[in-house]
Amino acid sequence: MIGVDPSPTMLGYARRQPGAEAVTWIDGDAAAVEPAGDDTRVLVISAYRA
Repeated sequence: MIGVDPSPTMLGYARRQPGAEAVTWIDGDAAAVEPAGDDTRVLVISAYRA
């Protein structure tokens, strides 16, 4: 699992949550997720609340 967020504050919060050690955290946006290059599927979900 990969978690991506452009906010260092939100990444810090996410990294402190239970199970966070199973996630690779990336500071950035969807463009920061590299294609796998094989038949692996990539799903990016944006949860933005104004």
